[in-house]
Amino acid sequence: MRGAENILRLRRPRKSLSLAPTRGGSRLLAAIVVFSAVALVAGCGGNAVGMLSGAALVAGDGNETLSGAARVIDADTIEVGGEVAGERVRLMGIDAPERGQHCRDGAARSYPCGAEATAALRCRIGGADVRCEASGRDGYGRAIAVCFAADGVDLNGWLVREGHALAYRHFSPAYVGDEEAARRARRGVWEGTFVPPWRWRKGERLPERDCRCAPDDGGSVSAPSPSRDDAPPLELWDDNGNGRISCSEARRHGIAPVPRGHPAYPFMRDGDGDGVVCE
Repeated sequence: MRGAENILRLRRPRKSLSLAPTRGGSRLLAAIVVFSAVALVAGCGGNAVGMLSGAALVAGDGNETLSGAARVIDADTIEVGGEVAGERVRLMGIDAPERGQHCRDGAARSYPCGAEATAALRCRIGGADVRCEASGRDGYGRAIAVCFAADGVDLNGWLVREGHALAYRHFSPAYVGDEEAARRARRGVWEGTFVPPWRWRKGERLPERDCRCAPDDGGSVSAPSPSRDDAPPLELWDDNGNGRISCSEARRHGIAPVPRGHPAYPFMRDGDGDGVVCE
């Protein structure tokens, strides 16, 4: 890290430091240790990388801004500020193929889409610093953030637009439009077939054998695997994976009202039988 990035800057601290004794020891002693560490870092001219934090941190109003060098863990997780003392960041509103996940391309050939997405993000950052605007923390203590490249590009949106990640609709609708653009252009994973990463983590995998069969292989001739424009409705609109499409999911994806004849209709409940759902 550069020297200036090793300074911890706090604005509007959420809590004042309490010096009341605790069961585990004295907070006064802890405060002395912290202030001594700050003085030590300042006295080292910024060369003591990572002694407090490798990332420059500005905190206030419940949000955090993290900036510094980025280490790519996978296509939706980075570490800002260096490997030793960096802040782990989960990119908000997106979900990318896992590192060990494989997809199929347009020719039905298997390829490591998770590793490819990770490499794409690493290449896009290009060794430059990033800036992440965090709005909270997840259960693992990671900052949930929108991160920006050195040229100001929203990396979360870029990953989705290039087909290296999906919009994580369960948590945010922010990147649904980017996903639709990638799907229409058949970029990245949308060129072929894949299992959405949230279902892949639950154990779902692509079939061992693609459904495209040759007439002389002893099996029946099946229709070609659908393109992503003709992807199965459940794959596109069943966000919670329960085998049905609800009106809330239909509205989230912008397909409501859903008439009879729409691909989603068979997976929905037409309570009044008028041929239109979610009107």
